Amino acid sequence: MDRATFESQLPEHLPALRALARRLLGHADDAHDVVQDALVKASASVADFRGDSSLKTWLFAITTRTALDHLRASKPWRNQVLIDACDERGRSSVEAKFGDPSVHFDVGQHIAFCFTCVGRALEPRAHAALLLKEVFGLENAEAARVLELTEPAFRHALSAARAAMSAEFDGLCALVNKQGPCYQCRALRELAPDGRKGPALPATPLPFDERLSLLRRAHADAGADQRLTDFFFSYVRQQQPAP
Repeated sequence: MDRATFESQLPEHLPALRALARRLLGHADDAHDVVQDALVKASASVADFRGDSSLKTWLFAITTRTALDHLRASKPWRNQVLIDACDERGRSSVEAKFGDPSVHFDVGQHIAFCFTCVGRALEPRAHAALLLKEVFGLENAEAARVLELTEPAFRHALSAARAAMSAEFDGLCALVNKQGPCYQCRALRELAPDGRKGPALPATPLPFDERLSLLRRAHADAGADQRLTDFFFSYVRQQQPAP
């Protein structure tokens, strides 16, 4: 591909690349750095792109591999920070956020935040396999190419990722499991002022596919207020052990 064609088509794919990095990494600054690094790599190797895949798949591959390098250089996240965020220190910080009358709580957006946090406790490629297929809608062949796997190996990775994510989430989330120690959604909705509590919490436990459905809807809502999510990702990163 010539550089002029690449530069003309790149803007179409940038929102998806940024969203992919954000879903993989969580913190906005980390995602920005990874996307910038990936774009430098893509620009430097654009002459090598022969069209064996779509430009989207090629860019997803570069961005995903750059993000995976970042994740592998970091320690896995510990899920306890989700619970810590609702202790007295965390609650006071959240209450301060609700001091802004334009800040709302939305359970779907928060479940999407938790999905990334739980994903960061998994092996990075497993987390990526789940996102590429279930959230970004890549076909198995595309996702396998992005992760440099055969299709059978990708299907195995995806199955393992679903099982690991479901087990981690089920054991943590009080919306899924009555014994789950994380009650953040309930606590946050109680803290939110009237009129800013968002949709009601699910009345019955959320099966894994329904959590994925909420994640897809949150992902597709480009106009959603991300300020609470940004706050929690910043809080979580501060509580993690150094690499």
